Formats: sequence, structure tokens, C-alpha cells
Amino acid sequence: MFKIEQRTIKGKKSKYYSFRGTFKNDLGQSKTFSWVCTFQTDYKLAKKFVDNYENKLKQTNLVHAKIKFNTLASLKKDDDISPPSEKTKKMIDKVVDYLGNYYVQDITNKIIQREAFKCYPLDERLRKSAWSDLNQHEQEKKSSRNNSINRGFIGIASLILHYGANELKCCQYMTVNRLPILEKEPMYFTKEEVERCLASTSHYQTKLLLMFLIYTGVRLGEALPIKWEDINFDEQKPTIQFYSTKTLSKRPIPTPIHKTLLRYLAQSNERKGYIFQWREAWSNKKDGEGLYQNWRYMLEQAKVDTKKTPHKCRHTLATWLRKYAGSSVADLKEIVGWKSDKTVAIYNHMLPETANIQIGKLPDFKI
Repeated sequence: MFKIEQRTIKGKKSKYYSFRGTFKNDLGQSKTFSWVCTFQTDYKLAKKFVDNYENKLKQTNLVHAKIKFNTLASLKKDDDISPPSEKTKKMIDKVVDYLGNYYVQDITNKIIQREAFKCYPLDERLRKSAWSDLNQHEQEKKSSRNNSINRGFIGIASLILHYGANELKCCQYMTVNRLPILEKEPMYFTKEEVERCLASTSHYQTKLLLMFLIYTGVRLGEALPIKWEDINFDEQKPTIQFYSTKTLSKRPIPTPIHKTLLRYLAQSNERKGYIFQWREAWSNKKDGEGLYQNWRYMLEQAKVDTKKTPHKCRHTLATWLRKYAGSSVADLKEIVGWKSDKTVAIYNHMLPETANIQIGKLPDFKI
């Protein structure tokens, strides 16, 4: 049996519950655990964590035996405490096809990268050549493929291995190395580009989507399900309430509506059901009436780089907040909804302009 309690270190009691004790399985094997943190502040949730942990130890005999990667991946897919999304589960299955026969204790970064390039093939010359030996097009191609490998393979392998090391204690923790990629400044719409888009012959829904994404900073998947009933047209403080696609919960504070967006919303004759006609980004693709077809048409009409996808509107809001409003990194995290400082830090290229704005707001004295 495991003992669950809040650990005391240097006279200070931890807010999280931890457990310790000796586990014995049906084979007579045993293993002692000393202060494993559950990361739960509620005793009932901590007890559930420990019960789930113990059941997995019983089912897989992890105490002394080696465990294969596919078994560990299966446990992660069934994880009750921190379950992966359905998309991640599909990616796990793909990675298991290449790493499934390896014992987790034998896996190295070299093995992960070798199998990753089998899953995502890249020309051998590009893969082995130094970045300085490649032209710009080749560098971008290599960087794009490395980014795909990092997201679709190495990141998933890391998730599974760290789950085994941190939660099940069945293998040693290892640092999983990502492949290098080119660092790029975020792509965003300039004010002039937006003006040309709005002056184009594209239809109202596409222009409304552009305004909506820029002035709210929501992801495309968060914008499409929004209904008119989610909008509060209060004259003093109009707001929009939407669900986060990452947490599947409502944002605690409704997003304010900018006066420009409010004017575009007011142009609609329909005030029932969904705001936008598309339920999915690629719907009606074969008919040429899908969201991205209309989006591309608008950009071509406005002579704007067609690589500026709807998601770049999120970058646009962050950049404009930096450039025109002098927003701080903390402001960007709160307004746009980012949690990572690393994500927000890429907008530091606007810092000089932001500093000018902020300094210009200081008190002015006549002399």
C-alpha cells in the first residue's frame, strides 16, 4: 500500500500530495517508491492518481521487466489523469509503427531521429548538408521537414518516454533533442494590406472573417463555431464569448469587440445561428467555395502574400498590440491567450517601436 500525504521540506508543507511505499506484484517482485508527486492539491484526486498508477503497475509488470515502446504508448493513450487528444492518439499510433519494437530503456536520440526520417523522408543530401552549404530554397525545405518531424514524431516520442519516466518510473528520464529549424519573424498583415483586402471584390463573409480574426486573436477553429447568441451588443461594452480549442472551455473573460469589427458585424442581415457559413476550414473544397479558396481569392485580389493564412491574423493582433498600443509581453499573454513566454517573446522585434510609444506617454512638462 502507498501512503499519501503532503510532503514537508525544510519545515514547509507542499501544496501537492505525494505518495511513497513499496509495491509488490503477483510475481513476488517489489519496488520501493519514495515521494512521487501526484501534482494534485485535492486528496481525492491524489488518491485517484495513485490508484490509477498502481493498477498500471499491476497490469504491465513494470517493476523489474523491460517494457516495449508500444506498451508504454498504449498506457499513455489510456491515461486517465492527463489524457491525450484524439489527434495526438492518431499521431501516437503512427510513431508506434516505427518505434514499437524497441524497449524504452534502449531508445536513444539517434534511434528516434533515424526512425523519424523513415516516417518523414528527406533527401539525404539535404539531411546531411550543413545549413551554410544550402541555398535559401533548400534551407526552407529542410527547415519545413524538420519542423514536421519535431511536431509529428519527435515531440510525440518525447511525450511517451517522459510519461514512462515521470509517471510510471519504468525508465530513465532522457532529454529528447529536436531537429534545428530556421528562426523566422512572425508573418502578419500590415495595415495597408488589410485596407486592400477590404477594398477587394471578395464577399462579405471573407472580409468579416479577416476582421474577426484580427481584432479578437482567436484561432480559426474557435471562430467558426461562434453563434450570434455568443455576442453581447451592449453599447457600453460589447463582448464575444467563445470556447478555446485547446482547453475545450470558455475563456473566463469575454473578448472585447473593437469598433471596426462591430461595424462589420452590424452589416449582417442575419442574426441567427452561426456567424460564418463554414463549419470546417476545408469544407466545400471540391466546389471551390471553401473557406481557404475564398481566403486565397481575397489575398490575390489585394496583392497580398498568399502564405498569410487565417492563423496569421493571430500574429497580426499581437504585432499591432505591440506596435500601435505599446502592449507588454504580459499584456499579450492575457489578451491573445498565450501561456508560454517563449511564444510571446517572438514579438520582441517590435520592442523599439513599443518603447517609443510607452516613453511618449510619460508626463510632459513645459520649460
